[in-house]
Amino acid sequence: MKKFPLWLVYTLLRLAFFVVPFVVLILFNVTWWIAALLAAIIGLSSSYIFLARLRNRMSTALYEARTRQKAAPPGADELHEDAAS
Repeated sequence: MKKFPLWLVYTLLRLAFFVVPFVVLILFNVTWWIAALLAAIIGLSSSYIFLARLRNRMSTALYEARTRQKAAPPGADELHEDAAS
């Protein structure tokens, strides 16, 4: 079974943490904008509590991917700008 990228899993879980409360509140005949506001608060709180480990793994993976990239050698423009200053 192929593993999904961490950013995709995290995004889908955050979306689910918003959509599920929103649908439940709409089913209870709550006004749509109040339901959206409450669902956003519930989703933010629950993702902060329950997705902390996944968020830390994702940020570590992003940091490692960023530091793994080699810096491009300076081009003619950069060399000229450095010489001018």
